[in-house]
Formats: sequence, structure tokens, C-alpha cells
Amino acid sequence: MPVWQLQRREAKGEIKMGTSNSKMESIRKKVEQYNRKADAATIAIKAVNDQLVEMKTGIPIRLGHTEKGKKYKDEKSRASYEIGFGKVDGKWGIYARKNRIGEGDKIYMNQPRSARLIIQKALPDLIAAIDKALDEEIGA
Repeated sequence: MPVWQLQRREAKGEIKMGTSNSKMESIRKKVEQYNRKADAATIAIKAVNDQLVEMKTGIPIRLGHTEKGKKYKDEKSRASYEIGFGKVDGKWGIYARKNRIGEGDKIYMNQPRSARLIIQKALPDLIAAIDKALDEEIGA
């Protein structure tokens, strides 16, 4: 029987997956690892976001293809993102915008896990850009 051919168990209505059970276990472990990474990214982003909002930073910043040709890219989906800090739906916060026509800014919590992992990688650049923008605003 081929690996992916499923057979129904008549008595309990369960699905027997044969040799694919080891693949399913592998997938389960990888999904758990991916979820842990995404959860850690969300915690890191939230910590930075909350501090910036609490300080009433008020300096809109957009990173991505507009800054020195740099892109924050999800290599798997080929999607690239602009990462920023600014107002989205009337609230200040860290956001990302997928570089596709018709896709607007979305606050980080409304982004898929893959985007939150990219936002986490962009945090040092975002913080540096906000610091530089503040220097320019106050003439430092």
C-alpha cells in the first residue's frame, strides 16, 4: 500500500495511516517548534511595541524597500514586507505591510506567524531608525 493511501477502520471510523504515522509525528513536532518561535517573536514585538507606545514616540517610520533597497522577505512565500511604526486604524504601533497591491498596513498581532518572525528580525533596524529620526527631530 502506498504511504499516503488511507484506510478507514470500520469499527471506530478512525483513519489508519500506515507508515505515514512517523511523518505525521515529524510534522507535529515541527509545528510545535514553529509555534514556539512565533510565540517568542510575538512576545518580543509586543515588549518593544508597548514601550514605544508608552513613551508616546509619535515618529512614523517605514522600513523595507523604501530604505536603501533593503527588504524584509519571507523566502518561502516570496512575500516581502515593509515594517514600520505608525498609526494603523487610529492607533500607534508596530505594523507590517505586505508588498502587494491592495494590501494595507496591519498591526503586528493581525499578521501571520511568518510575518511576525520577519518583524522580530527587523526590530533592531526599526529601533535604530526611530532613534535616528528623533535625533533629526530634536537637532541632536
